[in-house]
Amino acid sequence: LDVNAYRDEILAALQQSLNRQVSFSSGTFAWNFGPSFIFKGVSVKERDGSQNFLSADQITVHISLLPLLEKKVELKDLHLYGAYVSLIRNPDGTLNIDDLLKPGQEDIPIHFKRIRVKNGTVQWRDLSQKKAGVSATVNNLSLTSDHLTRGRKGTFKLSCDIPAAAGPPTNVSLSGSAKLPAADKSLLETELNCEADIKHAEIGKFWPY
Repeated sequence: LDVNAYRDEILAALQQSLNRQVSFSSGTFAWNFGPSFIFKGVSVKERDGSQNFLSADQITVHISLLPLLEKKVELKDLHLYGAYVSLIRNPDGTLNIDDLLKPGQEDIPIHFKRIRVKNGTVQWRDLSQKKAGVSATVNNLSLTSDHLTRGRKGTFKLSCDIPAAAGPPTNVSLSGSAKLPAADKSLLETELNCEADIKHAEIGKFWPY
């Protein structure tokens, strides 16, 4: 199966769902513990197209086998390798992902039973604080989540490092459950119940909060 032959259809569906320009360098079909699609060199632009909102070295989507035999597509797992996400709070307090958090934005419903992120990076920039704003970077992000879908409770484990101005980075580990709100409610209403383990915390850069 040549995934690249369906490039236009795939990109159109993703761009409609995310309301952002999407591109990938190549796509292949593989049989890794079941049927899967592998996309390399993935990038998702900001809404204004100025810069990348998300990029990933590789994204693998696993598909459930039994529904496929009945000519139904059920997405099972989503794996992201080397992912980078840019989160920005604008001077007026709005976020660059506000449209994705609002209810009714899922034109094409997508649900994954499991999500895995390895070697991820998150860049946070808050332009509403101070003149120069506040920024922070999260490195070595690993995330495992199971059954996190709208209206249901799922579990997750997350670990990451936050570089310090001097000395060792802050190590953060979170594990617990999360209940996503129903589809007609904002994702900001997500309920979290988790344990946190934080080492070498450097809180000075976050004093504005």
